[in-house]
Amino acid sequence: MIKLNVNAKNDTIKKECERGIEEIKANAANGVATTELVFGKEIYSEVRDKIDEYMKEKDIPYAWLSMSGPVGMQSSIACGDGRLMKFKLKS
Repeated sequence: MIKLNVNAKNDTIKKECERGIEEIKANAANGVATTELVFGKEIYSEVRDKIDEYMKEKDIPYAWLSMSGPVGMQSSIACGDGRLMKFKLKS
């Protein structure tokens, strides 16, 4: 029998979210508003949602930048085995 280990997937999403937030914090501390983030193609959407939740809870103004196509149409692009997104802190 083959069964998806949902706990392992959720743990990976949590770890990647924490990593992304730490990258954003490190850039912010260095005066860099935009952070490029790459997450696995299987979980990038869930990680993005978790980062959204964190920013909203902390009342931090931010935006996900459009990567290609019409403005707002595509928030990530393929990057190796993952998806590249750009996160921007607003002043």
